[in-house]
Amino acid sequence: MVPLNEFLKFLKELNEVAGCKIDVYEMHLAKDITTEDSVINYLDTILNHEYTNGYKAFPNEADSSNTVYVGKSTGKLDSKRNPKLLIKFYDKVTEMINHNNANRVPIIKEPLNNENIPTDKVNGKDVILLYKMNLLRAEIELRKDNLPYTTIQQMIKAIESDNFQDTLEKTYSTIMLNTVFAQPKEVSCKNLKELAITLSRNSKIDYELLFYNHGMDREYRYYRGAKEIKNRKDDFIFDELKSKLL
Repeated sequence: MVPLNEFLKFLKELNEVAGCKIDVYEMHLAKDITTEDSVINYLDTILNHEYTNGYKAFPNEADSSNTVYVGKSTGKLDSKRNPKLLIKFYDKVTEMINHNNANRVPIIKEPLNNENIPTDKVNGKDVILLYKMNLLRAEIELRKDNLPYTTIQQMIKAIESDNFQDTLEKTYSTIMLNTVFAQPKEVSCKNLKELAITLSRNSKIDYELLFYNHGMDREYRYYRGAKEIKNRKDDFIFDELKSKLL
């Protein structure tokens, strides 16, 4: 990661060379977390999770099979379509191994004092053992009215005012809370709706076809909402993701 003072210097030089206002059209905000288990298990959880607010998970839409997208789409979902908001989760270690064509990388700076990062000595040099790491990246692609800053000049001013990092952190957390980690409203219903939910919410079976065949599509929507709530409460992997990303 580029130090903030170096980034500020770069932005000022860019602004000076351009000699005019420079608009920002796209921004990526990302966090890397170490996971307790294999990253593939977390990607499977993200892919199969019940989401609310119209969001869905889409597999294998990126260049890598180790990526899962979360967003709103009626068709293919990927960066090339330039959606206003796109969230993707992927195996960062796999990306680094493919990029470096090696499963070990040298430690460039001082020795690491982090027990979550496995290291060893190779030919007398300290290296990071990538193949022993579980590293998941959660990245948000922002465009248009989702951008926290729309010009380079705004970014320069924010860094100089010492609120740039806080704004990005708040933007990241707010989007995650309203999309991936959004909680559906508790269901309140009576009579037939209540009976349908009571009978179905603890079952692993999806009763969509049964509901629709009996003209109970509205009741199914209540049932699904109740099942989403239960799934979220029971999903320990999802809880780990939430606690580490927010």
